[in-house]
Amino acid sequence: MFFLFLVLLTPPAFADPVPQPLGEGRYQLGKVVIDSRQKTLEIPCRVNMTNSLIEYVLVADQGKTHESIFVSDAEPMSVHLGMLFLGAKVAEVPDPASIDFSLTTNGTPIQVEWKTEGDADWRKVDQLIAKEASDEVIRMPVWNYNGSWTFNGTFLAQRDRSIVSIIADRDALVNNQHKDRENDDFWVPKTPADWKIGTEVRIRLRLLKPEKTPNAKQSGDVKTKP
Repeated sequence: MFFLFLVLLTPPAFADPVPQPLGEGRYQLGKVVIDSRQKTLEIPCRVNMTNSLIEYVLVADQGKTHESIFVSDAEPMSVHLGMLFLGAKVAEVPDPASIDFSLTTNGTPIQVEWKTEGDADWRKVDQLIAKEASDEVIRMPVWNYNGSWTFNGTFLAQRDRSIVSIIADRDALVNNQHKDRENDDFWVPKTPADWKIGTEVRIRLRLLKPEKTPNAKQSGDVKTKP
């Protein structure tokens, strides 16, 4: 019933199939797989870039593929509907007249992970991102599902095809809280040496459980459980 409600709210331009139950709390929605028990959403994708400057971890086809590590055939709206089903809370809609990027640091804390066919474990996507002048991988403080926003009846993540962003992009579905997120001129991929363009990979978005610190009432700090 919940999925039917979401599908009815979906813009006419989006024509993904009705969610199909896979058993044990799992559902297929278009190209993505939702696990209601594990609170995860898996997105099939392929390696798109192994060098040069990047601004995104993942975009959908016909998106900003010239600056993304991965590209996927999955629809951003499929990802969004799936994350809402899992309980993700989106950030407040920004004022379209402003250039306020606070939307990108709000929303639901998540972990962004990856693995290739045959891998036993999921790994943090952070290890695939580095700064151009350094060989050291980036440690993202928090990834957050902000959920993009709608302007004049258009869901901007679906229009722009932006799913997981490294730089601050309020139109993308997923952002992060790295201190340099507004800098778009030094991020580079740090992919395994044996990866080739087209290598199939799965990206997983996993909801984290908020855990307030003992002094949360005073400090407002919130930790997350892995």
